[in-house]
Amino acid sequence: LKSLDISQETYIFGDINICTQKTNGFHQKAYLNCLSTSGFVQIITEPTRISQNSSSTIDHIICNSKDNINHHGTIPLGLSDHLLTFCSRKLVRPTFHAHNTVRIRSMKNYDSQKLCTNISNTDWSPVYNSTTADNAWQNFRDILDNILDTIAPFKTIRIKQRTEPWITASILDKIQMRDKLLAQYKKDNSKKELHKQYNKLRNEVQREIDLAKSNHLENKLNENSGNPKQLWRNLKTLGYKNKTNSRTNIVLKISSKLCHDAREIGNYINDFLPQLRQNLPINYRFRKMYTVLIIFFSKIFIETKMLHLVLSNLNVFRKSMFRMN
Repeated sequence: LKSLDISQETYIFGDINICTQKTNGFHQKAYLNCLSTSGFVQIITEPTRISQNSSSTIDHIICNSKDNINHHGTIPLGLSDHLLTFCSRKLVRPTFHAHNTVRIRSMKNYDSQKLCTNISNTDWSPVYNSTTADNAWQNFRDILDNILDTIAPFKTIRIKQRTEPWITASILDKIQMRDKLLAQYKKDNSKKELHKQYNKLRNEVQREIDLAKSNHLENKLNENSGNPKQLWRNLKTLGYKNKTNSRTNIVLKISSKLCHDAREIGNYINDFLPQLRQNLPINYRFRKMYTVLIIFFSKIFIETKMLHLVLSNLNVFRKSMFRMN
């Protein structure tokens, strides 16, 4: 494992003869520790060798990029007492929000009459004199490409993309499945089961989009907490504008009164965080709570322009919560 380049996606298949169902044995502990320290993980959990008296997981799939795997498991075979192990990798898609370009032929100066004339005046003897079909086809393509290049040359254009940066390949796959189910249901609306499947998948897609967007927002806030210029640039790409409103749309009830003042709201939240830190139970899901808080407060302070006053408090709040845990 040490000789492998861990920056490359690596998969190792084989009969290791170490049963990972038992994790308290000496060899099992040493084996799993060796994998984890090298950045690898064993993903097969079900038995791979089954006999009349015992079962064991000794055929392994080891990888350093588990998140890229869609499915994994075992398939029974009649040729051996070992089961076949398999895994399928997620589809590799191009990077989102990257500039995609394609080469197309420019039809600006295209003239069909000129094309016919050039084809008639071209020497096609290399095609006729070819000894094999492959050579004839290659010569034909070369000659035709040269003719087309003079009339309709290639040009490079950029394809605009509107995919949001938090949309992943798996979300796009589920969106495609959702739309396919809806199309099938519209063709025959008597199939109520299709509509139930569509509703279930639609809700699942929306939950994943909301979670991905919140994680993306949290990462951007954490990455640029010390760089206000870059922070506002990222927030504008998410749809938040830095508008000068004398009266904010955010209303907070403070001491039984509705408050619209941005600075007063910011001061109240800053006083609220230490109290929340002291009152939270130890076994609370700290990370989830921190994520919810940072998204909630960011929505308030993005609009009230008070975000820079609480980022430091949120970081202190997060660190103290993790120390409590």
